[in-house]
Amino acid sequence: MLALSSGALLNNRLLRSLASFCRGIAVPAGLEPWAGHSVGIEQAATLPASWYTSPSALHLEKQHVFHNTWQMVCAVEELQQPGDFLCGSLADVRYLLVRGQDGQLRAFHNVCRHHAAAVAQGAGNQLLFQCPYHNWTYDDKGRLVKATRLKGIQHFKASQYGLHPIAVQAWGHFVFLHLNGGRPAPAQQIVRAATTGRQNSIQHAASPPSVEAWLGAGSDRLLELGMCDRQLVHLTRREYTINCNWKVFCDNFLDGGYHVPYAHKDLAGGLDMSSYTNELHQVLSIQHCGVKEKGNVHYADMPADNSSSNSSSSSRENQQSPNTSSSADRDASSTSIG
Repeated sequence: MLALSSGALLNNRLLRSLASFCRGIAVPAGLEPWAGHSVGIEQAATLPASWYTSPSALHLEKQHVFHNTWQMVCAVEELQQPGDFLCGSLADVRYLLVRGQDGQLRAFHNVCRHHAAAVAQGAGNQLLFQCPYHNWTYDDKGRLVKATRLKGIQHFKASQYGLHPIAVQAWGHFVFLHLNGGRPAPAQQIVRAATTGRQNSIQHAASPPSVEAWLGAGSDRLLELGMCDRQLVHLTRREYTINCNWKVFCDNFLDGGYHVPYAHKDLAGGLDMSSYTNELHQVLSIQHCGVKEKGNVHYADMPADNSSSNSSSSSRENQQSPNTSSSADRDASSTSIG
């Protein structure tokens, strides 16, 4: 089944990290070979159907895509004051974000180190997080500050049982997590260090590249277009459950220039579809389309300061690997997190 270029963009860009897996390594059971992983977008083909339905595909995507890239999870404004916290999940990993008393933004696995219960729910403002099961309590730096009825337990050190950290970075208007960044050392290494008394020998995962480095030239482009800068204002958060594979949703978003004239005729009536372009970067694409105004068509870029004149307007969409999409025009913008 062949894909049009915009749909193939998903396969060629968002799953680029899976391409290395496909080269020279046997494809796991349940997955058909994907011949299009290494060709240019002009020759790219849709992923085989099994890559949308097989548990093997999801396992690979968690390992090579969701756990190993930066994922946008919220707006900076949601975590402005000391004690502001927000919980969520990403690829089945529960996380806790908190703005510390020192103003530092931190992220942790939302998993008590005792019996793995969540230590926080939803969002709010607090500096202590208590496990509802045995009341183990952690502070805003993830440190274990209270563990009841442990008298007599040998070799227990509270300093070794803090919440596991997750790499976090605020960039522009948004907060990003990198699940592999900051992950704890393997259990066998911790046990070996504990039994030998050499705690300093524990090696944690290497720090991931910065969000800017990961986005490459696309980071400057997004800021230039005003799609991710601090001038954006967070208004509300809405959550929807979409009953489809995440790649289907991305495919749909990326082929806007193809399906909009037929599936969204009212929207298309206000756009100059002949001006539709797709600007490709390492891990993102930016789609442009001219907006009709009073019988004329305008599609000049909006500058980052939103100072464009009334005679110039465009609609713009961004798909960022792999879970974030945003739409913007001169009057409003929205961001979706998958």
